[in-house]
Amino acid sequence: MNPGNMRFIAMQRDSIRLTAALTLMDGYYAGARIIQGDSTLKLNRGVMPIKKSNALYAAVNLEPGEYAASVSAQYYFSANTSIQVALSPITYDPDQDIPTIPITLQPRPGYPFPPGATLIQGTAFSDWNGLPATEGVVRLLQDERIASRIDSFGRFVLALGDAWSGDEAIVYVFSRDCGEGSAAVRPRAGQSVFVNVALHNLS
Repeated sequence: MNPGNMRFIAMQRDSIRLTAALTLMDGYYAGARIIQGDSTLKLNRGVMPIKKSNALYAAVNLEPGEYAASVSAQYYFSANTSIQVALSPITYDPDQDIPTIPITLQPRPGYPFPPGATLIQGTAFSDWNGLPATEGVVRLLQDERIASRIDSFGRFVLALGDAWSGDEAIVYVFSRDCGEGSAAVRPRAGQSVFVNVALHNLS
């Protein structure tokens, strides 16, 4: 069934209630939905939201309460979060506003940043065996708002945008498997710079 037909089906069946619209938001462009690329969104309790587009899913006929959401999308890190469904689901009305639940996704290495973006790209690896770090987080010590994750190859990217006005930046990485480490790098406005971060085992 074409998800685009949901609007008309919902108008014809009294049993269908639109609980909320789940919107996937871009962590780089504030207030914008995710860019092109396929996506999937699943809820627990055996619920499968109806996919309207790569960035918009419709949740219908949900019982009130909390649901666990699992999201994956091209160009973004996957995310696991929870959503709260209102106590009184609304009857679908195309002329009525519906509750919108945003889920923000962070760009991963390979995300098509626009020309002129100020970026710090790099890799994190174990100083013991040289293998890439996994399951870790990365941030700037000077500004904890600038943060992201490392992928399964130890790669990361930090988008500085207008938030950065300093000179030298200290990139900090923590991995449960490889420990922690930091490295200094000098960002360049409108360009991408690269840095390697060696991680030291905490034990």
